[in-house]
Amino acid sequence: MAVLAGEMERFVVEHIRAVGKNPQVVTATIARIRQKLDEEIVALEAEEKGLKKRITEGDRQVQRLARDVDRKTGLCRRKS
Repeated sequence: MAVLAGEMERFVVEHIRAVGKNPQVVTATIARIRQKLDEEIVALEAEEKGLKKRITEGDRQVQRLARDVDRKTGLCRRKS
């Protein structure tokens, strides 16, 4: 028995619509999305903290290097 593609597509679309109207499915889907977003926020906050720490250390290195430059010659006064 052959099933026409259009009929199959309509069946699938109707089924998806019915699932999307089920309050339990919608509630569970929203809860899972919120959980994933919360996990992503935690990960991004940890990454932000690490990046801020790296920026602070980079700023300190730039300040140390700037102090070692002779303003007249532009050369480094400190030997490595």
